Order: sequence, then C-alpha cells, then structure tokens
Amino acid sequence: MFPSDSPDDLLLFTPVPLGRATAADWHPHVQREFIRALVRLGVVAAAARSVGRSARSAYRLRARPGAESFAAAWDEAQAIAASRAWDTVVARGFGPIERPVFHRGRQVGVRQHYDNRLLTSALFAQDRAADRLAAAHGHAAPEEIFAEAMALIGSGDATKFPTRATQCPNTRDSCDARSGPDGSEARPAR
Repeated sequence: MFPSDSPDDLLLFTPVPLGRATAADWHPHVQREFIRALVRLGVVAAAARSVGRSARSAYRLRARPGAESFAAAWDEAQAIAASRAWDTVVARGFGPIERPVFHRGRQVGVRQHYDNRLLTSALFAQDRAADRLAAAHGHAAPEEIFAEAMALIGSGDATKFPTRATQCPNTRDSCDARSGPDGSEARPAR
C-alpha cells in the first residue's frame, strides 16, 4: 500500500475521523506521532505511551469505522519495525562476542566466541510468525504439507513428485542420460 519503507510515507494515511474532540482524543497529529513511534519502537504499548495514550485506546481506535487507512499504516509500521529488529538480530547473531580476559586483576586480552542462541531464537520466532501468517491467509502449515507428502510416498503414488530428470544439476552428463525411460534414476554399472 505504501511505496517505500520510509516512515514519512507511512504518515500519509487518512486519520481516523473523530466524533467529538476532547483532550484525550486521538487527534490526527497524535495518530501520526503514534505511527512514527511504532516504526521506531515496534511495540504498540510503548508507542501509545510515547504519545500519552494507552494501548487499549489505540486498539479501540484501530477498530473504529473509517480506520482502514490507519490500520494499514499500523500494520506497515510494525512490519518495518520487525524487519529492522531482524536485521539487528542477524548482525549480532553472526558476529563474535568479545569477553575480556583477566590475569591477576588486570585485563590482558580479549577472547572472541560465537553465540548462536540469539540467532536460533530469532529464527524460531520468525518460523512461528510465518506459520501464523500462513494460517491467517488460508495456506497450509509446513507440518500439513510434510504429512501430505509422506502420505503420498507411503501410498506409492509418486507421480505427483518431480522426476529425477527435471531435477538434475547441470553437469557434463545430460539429465536424460541419468534417468530411465520411466523417469526413475538409472544407476551406472559398477
């Protein structure tokens, strides 16, 4: 919906129309500041607190009639924040962690080691998020796809899977020479 990941482009949404104006209302400038904070912080409660509102009132505003543009900006802001957080985790996860080495109370060096716990946790979280997204859009979960594939293999109905001829890597031998007439892999004589 928005042409780029720039927070300024997110601020081009149509604010939620307000019925009556009070000091605690979500005026258009407060809505824009909330979206800006959501891009920066990535957490609804923290972004709402930063503009002097509660997370509950933010969710109520999002559910109001006429809030479609605001909700789209909200979703995009969270996606940008998640992407930035992922980039940070990957940068930290692949880099070494430095720990000082002390001898007799004085630092004599630095020891570097790699800790994959942060990266593993992030990958696990991303996998769960992908499953939730697939379920929300009506796609089968990876476990269901795997179970279906195993059922096809168990039933002997392998015609639904690609043949070896279509999967051959480019080498000096042609794929046709490696596969039998029925598409099964032809083994060379030894």
